[in-house]
Order: sequence, then C-alpha cells, then structure tokens
Amino acid sequence: MLATLAERELTGATASAGSRCRSPRSGSNRDWTKGDPITAIVLDWGKQQQRQARSGRKPKLLRLLCRVLAKLAADKGFRFQPEPNGPTVQAVYGKELLAAFAEHYHVTGDAKQKRQKRWVAYHRGMKAAVANALVGVRDDLATGEEIIWARK
Repeated sequence: MLATLAERELTGATASAGSRCRSPRSGSNRDWTKGDPITAIVLDWGKQQQRQARSGRKPKLLRLLCRVLAKLAADKGFRFQPEPNGPTVQAVYGKELLAAFAEHYHVTGDAKQKRQKRWVAYHRGMKAAVANALVGVRDDLATGEEIIWARK
C-alpha cells in the first residue's frame, strides 16, 4: 500500500510531506527510499506525462505559436518552395513570427523581463514545433533570414 502523508499548517499550506509504503508480506511501514529492490514499488511519472502528451491536444504554448503562424502566413505570408520540385507553401520570416508571437504572449514584469520571457517562450515553442514536425525552418542563403512554414 502506498500513501502520501503531510502536515497542514493553519494557513492551509502543506508541510513535511512524504511517502510511505506498507509491504504486503510484512505489514510494516517503511520509508519509500528503503526496502527490498525486488519488491519495491516504483512510480514512473515520466510515462504518465508521455501518455498525456499523446492524448492529441497540443500544449498551450504550441497551440499559440501555430495559431499565430497561421494568421501571419495568411496576412503577410509569401510563396516558398522548401524542396526542389516539391509543393509551394505559405511561409513567413522568423523575425516577423517572433514579433507577432510577442504581441499575443502575455507576461508580467518590466519591459526587459517581458522581452526576455517572450523570446524564451518563442524559442521553446519553436523547438517543440520542429520536434513534432509541425513547422519547417530554412535559412535563406541570399538574405540570411530564417523562413518558417506550417507542415500540418
């Protein structure tokens, strides 16, 4: 049996939290960090998070980035052919996408903190979008600018 124990303070905050495990054979309470490695209970939280990620719904940051990219591509996009003899797509420049994303991503703090938080969130969202094959990215060799387009 696995239990999570904690003390509640007068303010409602939780203090002194810990987990305990009761062995089905001995019936004794043991700290979860101790015990027989063969019969010890292991919780793998990473698999739970992976299952939630596969549920079909994109994280909020990724949804915002895709929504901003779609709107910007429709309003200010240009025709781009990522692969020779491949299909033509609507693309945008990376600096324009960053600016549009920053307008829609609300954060608190002074101007410098806001700029930094938006920049970090944009790059985190882009990394996730590329990893999930939602966007394509190329550098324009002529201008040195980043070109981004939606893949799905």
